[in-house]
Amino acid sequence: MKVSKIDNQLVVSIPFELAKKLGISEGSFVKVYELKPGTIAIEVVKEKERISFTLGEQDMPILKKLLSFKFEQRIPENVDKQLTVGEKKVLAELMKKRFVTIYKDAKYPKGVYNVPNYVYRQYLDQTRPKKVEPVGVKGAVKEVREAKEISKEAAKEEIRSLTPVEKLERFGYVIAENESDAKHLSDQLASNVRKKDIVGIRGFDRKYYIVKNSFARKYAPKIKSVLRTGSKSADKIADEIGVDRQGTAAILTIMNEEGELIEKRKGTFALAD
Repeated sequence: MKVSKIDNQLVVSIPFELAKKLGISEGSFVKVYELKPGTIAIEVVKEKERISFTLGEQDMPILKKLLSFKFEQRIPENVDKQLTVGEKKVLAELMKKRFVTIYKDAKYPKGVYNVPNYVYRQYLDQTRPKKVEPVGVKGAVKEVREAKEISKEAAKEEIRSLTPVEKLERFGYVIAENESDAKHLSDQLASNVRKKDIVGIRGFDRKYYIVKNSFARKYAPKIKSVLRTGSKSADKIADEIGVDRQGTAAILTIMNEEGELIEKRKGTFALAD
């Protein structure tokens, strides 16, 4: 493993297979120990061990400002221009603690500021108005609704922080917006022995749909079952098989390319004769 320098820190690249075996992904925390001169040990810090912290009052304004930017707009050189000297010092401390990280990929070559999911949840917990107890049934319903919204936002923030390879592993598919992103993903998968278990197709919308065979095999029969009663829109198919719109679009693109389905008109599919 080669030691590199990134953002004034020395970084060791861990092989993908080993990282997955250890349960390490971007944003994970580890402890490093010296066992003896020249020999170190790495211990993965479990989620429950690292979320028991409290963000300081000085951290809240900078996190609020960061989160006010859309994810794709959090390019450091753009964000830093809107920070005061004091805010930059707080941000530097947050990055030192890994409470704020830099996420890079083909789409964001310059990197964007990322707030890890566990930090984002803590931020929401500390900024959410405190209530001793809800007033009546309406209050209870409102509190449940607010909790669900917080969970949704935390989930979105976490998904945004995933790399394309991590999305492929977690969801079974990933969509590359252009040829450059698709090539970058292909290069990342080149050293992965399971690349043969992945199929990629360019759709009519010029996007590249990369799907794990196991994901396609699981839902292709369900799609065929849904279409036995006649042609249906992609949105209707997604609702009936219980897969999100993008995931359904990925499978439909693959099945259409392989001749199992035909697209009778834009966004409407039927079984091939």
